Amino acid sequence: MDPLIYTFSSPSELADRFASQLIEWAKNSSEKAFHIALSGGKTPSIFFSLLAEKYSTEVPWHKVHFWWGDERMVGPDDAQSNYGEVYNLLFSKVNIQPEQIHRIRGEAEMEAEIIRYQQEIGNLVPTANGWPKFDLIMLGLGDDGHTASIFPNNLILLESDKTTASANHPISGLVNGTI
Repeated sequence: MDPLIYTFSSPSELADRFASQLIEWAKNSSEKAFHIALSGGKTPSIFFSLLAEKYSTEVPWHKVHFWWGDERMVGPDDAQSNYGEVYNLLFSKVNIQPEQIHRIRGEAEMEAEIIRYQQEIGNLVPTANGWPKFDLIMLGLGDDGHTASIFPNNLILLESDKTTASANHPISGLVNGTI
């Protein structure tokens, strides 16, 4: 089967089409929960704003669970926090229960948080072949070519057999947690 390739005239058009598709997938899911792993960084900001402003009443918030596929190990109020960005653009503006938002606690001690987050994923996300089976994983692409804390000069996470891990950002030196 050939892959489907879509092109859009603007980031806003892409965000709008993706929001519509997400709503369709979540509504049509036969499962009680729809698990989404979010990308970090600035890539999805337009999408989060659009969900809050245009689609806030169409998303089945009661079944959507949000996870992070990439988060900087900083507190939620830090300007570098991916969770903080999503909270400001989306969560603070829609009717979603706090227990459906599963953030990496960047302010916690890193090794303990990696274990805690892995356990939370294991307790709530269905598995297939021993790995969590998210309904949707959003991936962004950083200016430096990284995605999900996998940096071009450090591909060690590709060899990990763990659900959660950490990596150092090669420029900022910040530690990122990832799934």
